[in-house]
Amino acid sequence: MNTFDRFPRLLDALIELNRTHRHEVAGSGVRQQFGSMAFAAQFCTVTCDIGRGVGKTEYIKSHATEGCLVVVPNDDMAKALYGRNTPFTVCSARQLQGVAAEKRFHTIFVDEPAYVFLAIDRTKFYSWLVVDGMEQTFVLLGAPC
Repeated sequence: MNTFDRFPRLLDALIELNRTHRHEVAGSGVRQQFGSMAFAAQFCTVTCDIGRGVGKTEYIKSHATEGCLVVVPNDDMAKALYGRNTPFTVCSARQLQGVAAEKRFHTIFVDEPAYVFLAIDRTKFYSWLVVDGMEQTFVLLGAPC
């Protein structure tokens, strides 16, 4: 079995483990202690990087659906990697605030978070995207920020 076969299954398992853990913790009052933004950052975020060329962008393309947002560092990357006709929303870091104001997203993928968070502040990222009472998952794929 090669990396391209193993990576999606491992990432799916990490995301599912995160959701299970989040639900276990949420019942203990931690969500109220942290507040929505901090809870999302600390308990609803999966960060994964195992190197370049392992299929992170392909994972996003095959797993993002309607109601998902994909955030990339710049407009050129959005066009080159994702094109225009996707069932999910794609935006650059620069466009994020406007996109987040228009729509709510259940899953937010960040392709290359180190570069996205150079363009926008991480705290603003969560403040623009977190919706109180909504089940959301943040998946950051690429070099750590």
